[in-house]
Amino acid sequence: MLTEMQILEKIYAGFIGKAIGVRLGAPVEPTIWSYERIQKTYGEVTQYLRDFKNFAADDDTNGPVYFIRALRDYGLKATAADVGKTWLNYAAEEHGMYWWGGFGVSTEHTAYRNLRAGIPAPQSGSIAQNGTTVAEQIGGQIFIDSWGWVNPGNPQRAAEMSAMAASVAHDGDGLNGARFCAAAIAAAFEAKSIDEIVETALATVDAGSTYARVCRAVIDFFKANPDDWRACRDMLTADWGYDRYPGVCHIIPNAGVTVMAILYGKGDLPRTAEIATMAGWDTDCNAGNAAAIVATFQGLQEGWDKYRKPINDFLVASGIVGSINIVDIPSFARELTVLALQLAGARCPPCGWRISRGAGCGSTSICRARRMVSAPRGSTRFRCAIRASGMWTARAGRWKSSSTGWSAARAGGCSGSRSIGGRTLTTSAIGRCSRRWWMRDRPCRSSCGSIRGMATAICAWRPMCGGR
Repeated sequence: MLTEMQILEKIYAGFIGKAIGVRLGAPVEPTIWSYERIQKTYGEVTQYLRDFKNFAADDDTNGPVYFIRALRDYGLKATAADVGKTWLNYAAEEHGMYWWGGFGVSTEHTAYRNLRAGIPAPQSGSIAQNGTTVAEQIGGQIFIDSWGWVNPGNPQRAAEMSAMAASVAHDGDGLNGARFCAAAIAAAFEAKSIDEIVETALATVDAGSTYARVCRAVIDFFKANPDDWRACRDMLTADWGYDRYPGVCHIIPNAGVTVMAILYGKGDLPRTAEIATMAGWDTDCNAGNAAAIVATFQGLQEGWDKYRKPINDFLVASGIVGSINIVDIPSFARELTVLALQLAGARCPPCGWRISRGAGCGSTSICRARRMVSAPRGSTRFRCAIRASGMWTARAGRWKSSSTGWSAARAGGCSGSRSIGGRTLTTSAIGRCSRRWWMRDRPCRSSCGSIRGMATAICAWRPMCGGR
C-alpha cells in the first residue's frame, strides 16, 4: 500500500513531467510546424527548443489546476454539473484558461457558451448538443491529469471521475481519451512496467471504440518494431492522420502519438517527451499527457535536471483568481495528495505548522514534514521544530509586519544540521508569508558540491488539510 509520502512524491514527479512536456512541445505546436518541418529544423530533439525567460500560462496546465477544484468547492462526490459550475466560477470568456476559437469551432468555447446559456453539463458537451466533431477534439484528455493523481492505484475510479469531468465539453471518443489518460496515471503509481500501465488504462475504454483501435494499432506496431518510432509515426499518418478526422485538433491521431511516445520512450521521461514533440500534431498536449504518465511511473530522477531546473517548481495559470494562478508545484502536489487521501477514506494529515528538512546529497525527494507545532491564527510569534544531533528541538521567533506582508524577524530563525553519509547537511527554515496565505511548503534544494540544503518551508498558518 502506498504511503502518504510516496503518493506525494509521485504526484509531484507527475506534475513536473506534465510541465516539462508542455514546455518542450509548445514552440512547435502551431500548425505551421508539420512533422516534416520539425524533423528538418531540429532533427533529434534533446533539449528545450526555446530558452523561455517566462513561460506563459497554457491551457494544458490550466485544466489540471482548476477543474479539480470541483472536489474542494462541491465535495468529493461532485457531479458533471458541479464541474460545469467550476468552469463558470474560474474562467472568464475569451480571457485565458482555454483556446477561445469560437462557438462551434473550439470545443471548450462551445461548451462554455452552452453553460452560460443555462445548458447544464453533461448536455453542454454532448454529441447531441454539439455534434461529433466538436465533442471529440483533444481537450477530452489534456485537462484530466489531476483526476488520475487523486486516485493513486485506482484506475477504474480515475477513469470514471475523469469522464465525468470531461463530459462538460466532450463526448464519444473525447471521453475515452479522458478515461485512458487518467487511468494510466492512476495505474502508474503501482505498475511494474509501461506495458502494464497501457493495458490497464485501455481496459477502462470501450474496446470497440475508435480510440481503442488506434491504441491497439500502435501497440501492435511497437511489438513488431520496438526500436523505430518514426516508422510508427508514418503508420499513424497513413492510417490515422488528420485527413481522416475533422476539426481543428481531433483526439484520435493525437491519441496514437501519445501512446506511441509512452511505448517508445520505454519508461524514460525525457525520451518520452522528446518523441511526442518530434512527432508533431498537437505537440504540447501529447508531450504533456505522455510525460505526466511516465513521470508518475518513473518518479523524480536526477537525469531530468536539464528539463526540470528551468521550471523552478513554478508555473503560471490563467483563471480569474489571481492567487490560484501562481502555482507552487510542491504545494499543489500536497493539495492533490490530501484529496487522494480523502477519496481513499484515509485520515487527513493534521492541520498546523510544518517544518521540512533538507534532502541529502543526490536525493530527489521533496521536503518531508517530520514534526508539528502550532500557533493561533494571526499570532505574531512563530515556532518551529528542528532536528539536530538526532533530537528535535523547538525554536521561537517573531513575525514582523512589512509593506509586502509578514516576514521572519530573524533570518534562519530555525536552523540545525544533521549528518548524512559522514557529511553535514545544514538546514534552515526562513519564514515568509502573506497576510492571506499562511503557510507555504517549498522543495528542499541540495547541492552535492557544498552539501548544503535549504528548506524554506514554514510560513505561518495554512492547514495541510485545507487549501488556498
